[in-house]
Amino acid sequence: MRAWVSIACAACISCAQAAPIDDALGIVFDQSATLEKAREEMREIGRQSRFKGRVYVGYALAETYDAAAGANAGIYVEIPLFSRKRELDTARARLALAKQEEALKKAFLADVSSIRELEDKRREAQEMAAFYKDRLTYFDQAVKEGRIEADTLWEDAEKAKKAEHDAVQGTGKVRAKLEQIARRYGGHRWTELQDLLAGMLKPAKSSTQ
Repeated sequence: MRAWVSIACAACISCAQAAPIDDALGIVFDQSATLEKAREEMREIGRQSRFKGRVYVGYALAETYDAAAGANAGIYVEIPLFSRKRELDTARARLALAKQEEALKKAFLADVSSIRELEDKRREAQEMAAFYKDRLTYFDQAVKEGRIEADTLWEDAEKAKKAEHDAVQGTGKVRAKLEQIARRYGGHRWTELQDLLAGMLKPAKSSTQ
């Protein structure tokens, strides 16, 4: 029983981790004009009749001397026993839709990957800035105590300043890229998509926390 619970919990964690990107793709597919056109073509095919029949109406006088028989009328319906045209059209439309969905998904995930690369660089620059600040604090105390010369601080000060500049620049690049991609794929729901993407960039919490 415990093993089953562990497996179930692991599956739930996996689903929870995959949810943001799935939700983002849901918005992308929902707002795509190209996919909507393909879906409308499928709906139009679905509204068509499954067969094309012809109806004939006939009217004639009965060839009899019995006046009570009078005139007679008949209806003749001609329906093909089997037609694959509709099925083939549906299959083609479904295949075209699947290809367009796959192409859109591939393009979107590539853009998401580019945002993550920018975020990784920004975070690295931020960490380096914090590292050099700590070094400067340590060496500044060493200078005050006379253990090292003040000139040794310049190199670390320059590196800290550059890392801080890179971090600030990186933040601007990530924000700009987020909005660009959200507007490109999100349509009327671009702000919702932007929030999802921003949430995906946040570092995952450790399971030990």
